[in-house]
Amino acid sequence: MTATRIPWREFWPQVRDVLRAAPRGSTVASVLPAVRAIVGNGATVDSLGDACKYHERVGVSAMFGAPDTTPRETTLDDRRVAERDRRQANDTRHDLRRALEHLDKLDAVVREYERFTETPIAPIVPARLHRGKRPAIAVALLSDVHAEERVDRTPAIDNEYTLAIAERRVARFFAAVPWLVRKEARVFAIDTVIVWLGGDIITGDIHDELLERAAVPPGEATMIARDWIVNGLRAMLDALPGVRLVVPCSVGNHGRATKSMRAATGYGHSWEWLLYQMIGHAFRDEPRVEVHASRDEMQYVTALDATLAFHHGHRMRYNGGIGGITIPAIKAAHRWDAWREVDYYHFGHFHTRLDLGQIAFNGSVIGPSPYGFAIGARPEPPQQSFYVLDAKRGKTAASPVWVAE
Repeated sequence: MTATRIPWREFWPQVRDVLRAAPRGSTVASVLPAVRAIVGNGATVDSLGDACKYHERVGVSAMFGAPDTTPRETTLDDRRVAERDRRQANDTRHDLRRALEHLDKLDAVVREYERFTETPIAPIVPARLHRGKRPAIAVALLSDVHAEERVDRTPAIDNEYTLAIAERRVARFFAAVPWLVRKEARVFAIDTVIVWLGGDIITGDIHDELLERAAVPPGEATMIARDWIVNGLRAMLDALPGVRLVVPCSVGNHGRATKSMRAATGYGHSWEWLLYQMIGHAFRDEPRVEVHASRDEMQYVTALDATLAFHHGHRMRYNGGIGGITIPAIKAAHRWDAWREVDYYHFGHFHTRLDLGQIAFNGSVIGPSPYGFAIGARPEPPQQSFYVLDAKRGKTAASPVWVAE
């Protein structure tokens, strides 16, 4: 009796679909009836196994539950989609290449500006003694300007703040510092003034509410503040002939362009760091001005054999304890001393002028605000800080710098 010839090649696509549709773990005998319905009753377990090995290069059991990998015919729509994807991929690669080239150019520009602020400030040595005078330097702190933030006067908040008022207050600071220097120069030989730019020069947009309170966007506020500070430093040069200005710069928490603060790369996301680079560039040819804005949060200046450290203060936290920020500040100073021993620390951030001798907190230019009222902070008039560093006695003559009208 002649065996029935089974047309496996003709019906294999249907057979393959049956095998793939069978659950994993099925037996060959369980799928045989369905296969016979396609190719005829002559199909057996052995012939099905041989056909599977011939057409799929695997045994029958390996086909159970396998995905469909059969190439299907490419349609016109498929070709159109493929061409569109190819063009989009090419455009993306082109845009990425252009963006990388643009970043390289921007990086070169930033590094050119940074060249004028990255050099550490050389140690400040005592001036030559004059009769009856001791060598000293003056230190003035400018921080927490919040240039573009608006404050409306209300029954609860006895303060008003606009761009115009902020400009006048900053100008008063730069006018008051030379007056204080001249006053102290009656008994001290002062040839250097340290002017710290301590961060939160602008308010930025790190909170949604600040978008409603800002007079201008952060970028524009940065350019406005740049003009105020450059003009102020030039006014100080005119008012104090022969005096050198040393300008260490610290970034604050408000000037950042990111949602959260960053320790290693915070400078690169800070409007204020860019502001300091522009200030340094403005004085690149002025030998009496030295601007220092490194990528570190802590800035150091060695003056008259003392080490001065400057930090905005946003890394310190306290929970309303009776000692206020004093205890957390003392603890923080102790921790930072392990990295580099410091004689005098300078902080801002808390809008509270407080001098503990080794540790000084600066006030604010903006003064009382709705945020301060909401958190129960003590209202303090707009003020900054000034003191004299005596080469023999150390820190002395600490006083506020009143900036309000």
